[in-house]
Amino acid sequence: MRMSSLPVITINNVHVEACAERCVRETAFECKSFDIDNKVQGCRLYNDSIGDPFIHLIPSTYVDHYRTAYEKLFHRLPNHIVTVSHDRKISGIDVEKCARRCVLEVSFKCQGFDYEVRLQNCWLTSKTPAASGGVVIQYGTDYYQRTFDGPFENFINFGYGTLRHLEGIHIYNKIMLGVNLEHCAQLCLVETGFTCSSFDYLFNDKSCHMSQYIAANVHGLQNDYSEESKSMHFEVKDEYLEKFYPAPYSAIVGHNEKTISRITPSKCARMCLMEREFICRSFDYQIQDVKCLLSSKTGSDVGGLTSHGHAQVHHFEMKPYLDCGGIFTTSTGNIASPNWPRNYPHNMKCTWNITVSKFKVIRLTIIHFNLGKYTEFPCDVVNDRLIITEEYQHQNDTLCVQHDVDTYTSKTNSISLTFQSNSKLDAPGFKLFYQEDWACGAVLIDDNGEFASPRWPYQYPSLSLCKWTIRAPYGSTIYLSFTSIELEEHIKGNCSSAYDRLEIFDGSTKNSSRLASLCGKKGIHAYTSSLNVLTVTFISDDRVQERGFHAVYKFFYPPTTTVESTTAEDTTTTSTEKMTTVQTTSATITTETAAKIFPFNASHLSLIAMFVEPRKNNSPVDKSQQSQMIDQTTESENIAVTQIDKDLTTRNVRLWHTIIIMIIIFIFIVTVVVVTLVIVCRYYRTRIPKRRNTSNLPFTEESETLYRHDNLNDNLDKGSSESINLPQPSPSGPPPDVTFTNPMYVRNHGTSSSTLASSTYMEYTI
Repeated sequence: MRMSSLPVITINNVHVEACAERCVRETAFECKSFDIDNKVQGCRLYNDSIGDPFIHLIPSTYVDHYRTAYEKLFHRLPNHIVTVSHDRKISGIDVEKCARRCVLEVSFKCQGFDYEVRLQNCWLTSKTPAASGGVVIQYGTDYYQRTFDGPFENFINFGYGTLRHLEGIHIYNKIMLGVNLEHCAQLCLVETGFTCSSFDYLFNDKSCHMSQYIAANVHGLQNDYSEESKSMHFEVKDEYLEKFYPAPYSAIVGHNEKTISRITPSKCARMCLMEREFICRSFDYQIQDVKCLLSSKTGSDVGGLTSHGHAQVHHFEMKPYLDCGGIFTTSTGNIASPNWPRNYPHNMKCTWNITVSKFKVIRLTIIHFNLGKYTEFPCDVVNDRLIITEEYQHQNDTLCVQHDVDTYTSKTNSISLTFQSNSKLDAPGFKLFYQEDWACGAVLIDDNGEFASPRWPYQYPSLSLCKWTIRAPYGSTIYLSFTSIELEEHIKGNCSSAYDRLEIFDGSTKNSSRLASLCGKKGIHAYTSSLNVLTVTFISDDRVQERGFHAVYKFFYPPTTTVESTTAEDTTTTSTEKMTTVQTTSATITTETAAKIFPFNASHLSLIAMFVEPRKNNSPVDKSQQSQMIDQTTESENIAVTQIDKDLTTRNVRLWHTIIIMIIIFIFIVTVVVVTLVIVCRYYRTRIPKRRNTSNLPFTEESETLYRHDNLNDNLDKGSSESINLPQPSPSGPPPDVTFTNPMYVRNHGTSSSTLASSTYMEYTI
């Protein structure tokens, strides 16, 4: 679809994000919408939108239309007003234009607006519920509060009311007095004594009532309005409700595909995210009946939401997935094509990298997969495709996901997902969840590690047959310890015939020596292999499943020894030179060996080498030769000892010299500092007079007060002739708060219930 009017500016070779940013930063004219030509990647900016007179959309191949959606920057609270004293009134405009006027207001800080639906009156205000003393119930008027970053982005605002009181049950776990509304929200988020799920704030006494219950636990809210007790109710958004836009007291009538009873709103949101039969885009939650109603429609698909006054029915609409790629390191998560649950944009290339803990694998569960028509080979470049890549055994394994693939388990702890779309057709895309898990079998070669049954510490799957091979270097052994074993109990016979069992083999095959067969619930068991390979197998049937097992292992390497050899002289020669050579060789080898053991210097090593006990020599030597050898050895020892004494004396002298020099320097520095302080103090004592006990001013304290008062009045009478300069948009500064939406799915005649806390949000709807 494209606009029927002519564009003001056309830009080539840009993608949708760059086109949206250019529209936001445009200062030459007011950019209200833009078209993206996916075939040539062209961007067309317009100063009008489909809500303007004589403007409509024309069907066009490869072209998508986007318009501003300022309304999604506000949280809608039906049948409420925040104040009766507003800053500005604008008549005859719709909600989108009213939201835009609030965002672009420069004369005051617009915090929200009250909108009269029937009269189309827009009341801008700078007040918040905290500043105005709470909201007031007013049928026919909706309050739109600006969403900002802060503690309130973690809560759903249900407006006026408190939790219902149940007989015999303490609803509130903690009550804090004298705090403001924002502090109450922060206290609930950081509470550790209990799980704070909601809080009621009473404006009259500034009290914060925190509770572990939500409205669904106590059959709804008590919202009988009373001027004497103004209150507001807030509930925490968990990880599932965070993915939805809340619209209190609204619903889709007659467009629900599935009904689920007796679950909480959080569980209802999770069921919508995990729904396989259809693409769940929203749900209604009936608090009093405790019912969850899933729907494939949104308020814009059916012409807007229906307000039920203050009936306990609330609408939740799924937020679009905007991330094109990312890095995930958590144990669980979910990934979807851009703009899910709507059709993905054209010319997209997104990569997600998932890495989980070592020794674990990644298990993908594909909820929805629809990339349109594709050729016989899904990996052809002409197709829109989702590619799974992982490095295994120094090679890249690649898989193109097809329609019949529901699950995928990786071989390693790291994979990459790449999504590519062309410029032709589009489709809803894909939605999947990932979770780290223990591998059902592996080859383990690290010197220490761990492994466990699949899904440990939760119940292992039925009909499992897993094999782990632990392979150490040749000559090493393996120590294996089971830290937890909880398998199906086996009463008859030994564990080798049990239905669910563990088997440990001292080798690489089942024909190797069996070390043990384990079943039932056991304590810590440890085994040591006699070889460098150990095999563990796990078998389960389809009847009873328990928690399974967990084990750790470690390699034991063979000890390394250093052989010290001394050359012996076996010859019978009587030559004095030969005996001296043999003795010198023995001393040298001993010195090298000692250097590895004792971290001394060279002189000490020589001394050690000289005193090593010699080995017995069986060669016949006469007494004169022995006497000559002893004399030479004694002389060498005396020389070595003399040299050591000289070295030690020289070191001691140098050490004392260094200490004396450092003491002299320290005394000199202290003397200089003391002299400097004395001179400075004497100088200031002579120059500065003593302080007086009375004022130096010629008039008394009362006169001084009157004097300042007269000067203040003179300054007020003079006034200020300077004009106030309002801020102007800058092309180089950060873009103002704005979002865009595709009118194909956001109808103009319905009021959107979506809100968004981020100020730079972009919705892709095709």
